[in-house]
Amino acid sequence: MTNGTKELADVMAVIRKCFNQMKALSDELHEPLGVTSSMRSVLEYLSAHGSDTVPRIARQKGVTRQHIQTIMNVLLEQELVESVENPAHKRSTLFRLTSGGEAAYAEVAAAEQAPLKRMLANLENVPLNEAWQALEAFSEQLDLEFERASGKQDRNVR
Repeated sequence: MTNGTKELADVMAVIRKCFNQMKALSDELHEPLGVTSSMRSVLEYLSAHGSDTVPRIARQKGVTRQHIQTIMNVLLEQELVESVENPAHKRSTLFRLTSGGEAAYAEVAAAEQAPLKRMLANLENVPLNEAWQALEAFSEQLDLEFERASGKQDRNVR
């Protein structure tokens, strides 16, 4: 492995570890609310973006449509989301938060404030904006690699 690829592989390993740590912390924090980390993710998305379709949420999150549909079914059962007619597409329903969903997400966000403040206090010398920019660039490159791997890239681009 060259020096650059080793560094990038190390970054990927830390991202995987952080993802698993964030999932475990989220599940622990929100267990009393009956909200899993996957449910939290969809609630957060709908809170930020308003109504959207399962396929579009899945694309934005980089997961399968089936995964989001499974989560959406649970959120529907718990009356945290509702389906509404999609004027742009008859078969692809829009989903949005109910007032109960908005309240649940507000509780989730409130439960995260204390851990975020503690973490931030210990990261005061870490350039978080630079980390964010690097992760955004990394995400864009992962999208391109996924397109290449799945055969969805523009055949004229090399």
